[in-house]
Amino acid sequence: MITKFSSLPDPAALKRSFDAFAQATDKIAREREQMNFGGRIARAVKRKLASAQSRTAVSAEGDSFGEQLKKAVEKKSGKKQHADHVEREDKRYKPPQRREHTKSD
Repeated sequence: MITKFSSLPDPAALKRSFDAFAQATDKIAREREQMNFGGRIARAVKRKLASAQSRTAVSAEGDSFGEQLKKAVEKKSGKKQHADHVEREDKRYKPPQRREHTKSD
């Protein structure tokens, strides 16, 4: 007696399964290539170079790179903020004043 269901899979279904498996492994391999450290560094360097080239074109119209760098350092520097803070604190707190001696001293 022959049954409809056999223990061996259909060759077409087996081929579809192998094809799906191959596509999945190819996809994983591509994702791993994209995730590898060297590839990420290469893409980051290319991005930085592209943005640096676009910045130099813009900065050529205005201040020189050195002047822009100096302004950026001054802006990021904590010296000015510290000076402002010290000035506010000096205005806020007055130094103690000595009182004059009384007759009993």
